[in-house]
Amino acid sequence: MKTRLFKNIVTTILGLLIILFCGVMIYTEKSDTQEMSGWFAVGLLFLRSKDSLIALPPKE
Repeated sequence: MKTRLFKNIVTTILGLLIILFCGVMIYTEKSDTQEMSGWFAVGLLFLRSKDSLIALPPKE
């Protein structure tokens, strides 16, 4: 899991930004947890995905 996070830094950053955005929206009460649950799941999926998912060439 650690190697996936650090080898695919682009999707890791995207995932963390999405999760942070969800947290801020919930904290400021602009959205509730039911509305943000889908975006939170997308953020978690980005943490687990490879950079090639977003059309970046794989590192050789």
